[in-house]
Amino acid sequence: MNSDQVSAEVSPLQLKSILEGGHSGVVLVDVRENVEFEDWSIEGSVNIPLSKIDFVQRVRDCAAGRNVLTICTQGTRSMFAIKTLREEGIEASSLSGGLVGWGKVYTRTAVPLRDSETTLLQIRRMSKGCASYIIASGGECVVVDPSSKIDEYLSIAKNDNCEITHVVDTHKHADHISGARTLSKETGAALHLNVLDSYRFTDFEQLQDGGRISIGNKGVAITAMHTPGHTKGSTSLQVSDEAVLVGDTMFLDGIGRPDLHEAQTEYAIRLYETCCRMALCLNPGIKILPAHFAPGAQLLSPLALTAPLSEIAQKNGFGSRSQEKFLKLLLHHTPAKPPNYQTILKINSGEALLDLTDADLLEEGPNRCLIQPSLF
Repeated sequence: MNSDQVSAEVSPLQLKSILEGGHSGVVLVDVRENVEFEDWSIEGSVNIPLSKIDFVQRVRDCAAGRNVLTICTQGTRSMFAIKTLREEGIEASSLSGGLVGWGKVYTRTAVPLRDSETTLLQIRRMSKGCASYIIASGGECVVVDPSSKIDEYLSIAKNDNCEITHVVDTHKHADHISGARTLSKETGAALHLNVLDSYRFTDFEQLQDGGRISIGNKGVAITAMHTPGHTKGSTSLQVSDEAVLVGDTMFLDGIGRPDLHEAQTEYAIRLYETCCRMALCLNPGIKILPAHFAPGAQLLSPLALTAPLSEIAQKNGFGSRSQEKFLKLLLHHTPAKPPNYQTILKINSGEALLDLTDADLLEEGPNRCLIQPSLF
């Protein structure tokens, strides 16, 4: 940002460019209260609450001559902050839409595969840390775990001259609105869900253990594996012998939480059994591709965020911890539940209708679907 022409607001896409450029001339100041910042923030931002009596001086000291970009949840407090700062001669702009607006920005990168005729894209959503995937071959593609902002997937498919023929949700999501059913209706693609996750609608094909989805002239096979624990119907998708899309079963820095439904002890046992079985039966070097990333993950990285199964198994103690110890640690270290998760589950089940004007507010907040081993 030029200090002589600092606009009142910076769009989320402009912020993406600033961060990709290293933001050396800009300091990101989150003006929310400390407890809000600790719960959910943009990597690299500093927290200086607007409510503090020495707010202006602290920002001046922190900025050290750099332009200031203020951040809050939806852009209201940050706009008030720049008015205060500008009155004191400090060049400042506000992030339009705040963290909620930042959650509408996506970045994408290719996951390397040996099969040159198959492409696998990882699509990461800023702020929420969610990940979707597109598997493409021979002019057809499968979209896995799409968010409600389906234009992102339609645009990618159009630019790649690829027809969306299948849409999959690996599980019934609790922290964000699924776009799977909407995308299926928009494109005419087959929708695949596991019936064990109890949906109130029936216009989908059952995603069963061992089932296959084929795309392209070569019939590239994507194999379903029932991996219960995070939810009863959680299903992973294996792409040849190179990668597994695991949904929220496990993560690069943690494992899925089992307590967003009833019978959490039963779900925790299933999760333990699932993780141990995967560590035992799959190739240790197979790439794990989760549906979420932990806070602090390098979401703007030009490289795919993935890790071999052996590394994740070692971090989380699959096989090295007894079931009793695993359950004790798992059930006593669950983080706060996602805001509005019960409403989101009802919407994703088809039990409640979604008012699009409420979607952003329902999804507000960080990813809370994983338990990190550091808590163990």
